Amino acid sequence: MTDPSPSLRHRARQAAALGALAGALEGAAIAHGGRMHLSFGAALSLVLVCVLLATLMALAGFLPAALLARLGSAPDPPSRRHALTLGLVAFGLAAWYFVPVGLGMIRLDRWFGGIAAFFVPIGFLGTVHFNARHWLHKAEVGWEPKVGFLPLAGGLALLLALGDAAWLSQGPRAVRGPAQPDDPSVLLVTIDTLRRDHVSAYGEPQAVPTRAFDALAAEGVLFTDAITPLPETAPSHAAMFTALHPLRAGVLANGTPLQARFTTLAERLRDEGYDTAAFVSSYAVDSSAGLDQGFGVYDDDFLPGLHGLAEIRAVGLLQRLVMRFGDPLKLPWLLERPGLQTNARALAWLAKDRHRPFFCWVHYFEPHAPYEPHGEPLPDGGAPPDLDHRWILAHEKGFDYTPEVVEGLGRLYDGEVAWADARLGELLAGLDATGHRADTLVIVTADHGELLGEHGYHFNHHSLYDEALRVPLVIRAPGLQVQTRVVGAQVRVLDLGATVLDYLGLDPMKPGEGVELLGYAEGERSQSLLTTLYGRTSGALDRGTLLGVRSGRTEGEEGRPFKYLRDLDAGREQLFDLEADPGEVHDIAAEQPGLVAQAHDLVGQEAQQAISRTTEVDPATRNALKALGYLE
Repeated sequence: MTDPSPSLRHRARQAAALGALAGALEGAAIAHGGRMHLSFGAALSLVLVCVLLATLMALAGFLPAALLARLGSAPDPPSRRHALTLGLVAFGLAAWYFVPVGLGMIRLDRWFGGIAAFFVPIGFLGTVHFNARHWLHKAEVGWEPKVGFLPLAGGLALLLALGDAAWLSQGPRAVRGPAQPDDPSVLLVTIDTLRRDHVSAYGEPQAVPTRAFDALAAEGVLFTDAITPLPETAPSHAAMFTALHPLRAGVLANGTPLQARFTTLAERLRDEGYDTAAFVSSYAVDSSAGLDQGFGVYDDDFLPGLHGLAEIRAVGLLQRLVMRFGDPLKLPWLLERPGLQTNARALAWLAKDRHRPFFCWVHYFEPHAPYEPHGEPLPDGGAPPDLDHRWILAHEKGFDYTPEVVEGLGRLYDGEVAWADARLGELLAGLDATGHRADTLVIVTADHGELLGEHGYHFNHHSLYDEALRVPLVIRAPGLQVQTRVVGAQVRVLDLGATVLDYLGLDPMKPGEGVELLGYAEGERSQSLLTTLYGRTSGALDRGTLLGVRSGRTEGEEGRPFKYLRDLDAGREQLFDLEADPGEVHDIAAEQPGLVAQAHDLVGQEAQQAISRTTEVDPATRNALKALGYLE
């Protein structure tokens, strides 16, 4: 009797070769997406990891496949069982990749394509099985191929891997458009959870020294009353990119993606021939949020180590499982990325040679909770307090926010603001080093603010109070004929898309409700923009819905700025005089019934839309957003 173990090892090597080919094909799929900016070495490393993981999966499936083949075939000839084993391994690998594709298509109501994807693994099973039977049968009668299956498959996998790496390192495919090399570029920087009154350019007593922001404001236009209509990360950014109120864009909470039927600013500029790239730092705005539409590069890979690791299906699935069944709060690298790393990626992309103008969005997650020290003294010169904000968030229900804790967390927040401003300074210095300073429109703002104990809200941005709504905004526009560098009229983050397109001489967004803002600086516009508001009293998605209206002061006109708030569940209406009562402490609704009635009617339609909408978030996303403090 001959020893069967060499035959078993040989069959396992053949199954592994199938896995290597599958991994190389996955690398080709990643390269085809072209959403990363990688060197050839980094791209090759990523593809080789794809090959390694797929090979291990094939080996893991080999023994179960061999057992099934033994149960499902006659004892002789052995080649029949071997061929069926390889066919079953190919079936498993194909199912690993194509079943999720089919499920995704069905979720998009593309039933024909989804069902077709489910049958693809059967085709792989049949193809590999019958070809293997043919080759093995020929070997049984004495035929010896010039090149065996193992060197042939291994060589093909290596060639594919090299081709994948070369393709991936080239970046996104060029998009033709009328844009010329000397057309203005655009840099948009959003600093998550940055309160307006903590930026020193605004001169508030609680401000933190923000040298980079202040220097930009000295050269550009500072808007003193910019607000977000919905103080959450993804909805606010969706408003920036679509020029639509979140109620119209349909993004009313983090975890609810922007639908592809909406045109984004990045799509408009891509179609004009711009290089487009985004470098984001939070899970709330990763590609699942739908904000990636139109970006050639969308860098949302937070995993440490190899760049692009999360693009591999096995790694991505493991990441989702950890977020679903683990504790994401203990694994911050799943949810966020430090601004230093985001800058490194963005600056590498900005420094590359290009023959087209660019649109680049850089998003910093500092100073969003949890607030953490960065190994430096805080802005007040003192050492960071001995507080673990991550632990506090994990035990927040029933946590006692004593005055000492509130003061300490406030100091940590100030440190995060200063740290984010330093990252902004590095980014702007890097932009200057590329030689693009004189031809780049620079916009720096925030998606929302933060409540630091005001109105009973501790270190989150729920509610519709001004601490959550008002954001810093500065625009530096080369060549702008400025009459005033400080604009006091109320403007919205949803006006930024219209501002960019108007500055570049392009048609406005359609549909769109944004207003271009540089006309305020040129003396062509002065009217404050009355704005409806949407929010929640807590992280719950099914209760506590808030609606409101906020007006601003228009220079030279009578009338006082006011804010109207309506709690749909409690049936409570409030009205605040923002000039006499900027802290929103004294409700004057009973004193101004006529104004309350007007505001009530104004938000009536929005109220019906809000009540009729339901927001569903899958469990893994819910856990991640809960760890970031967005959901309960």
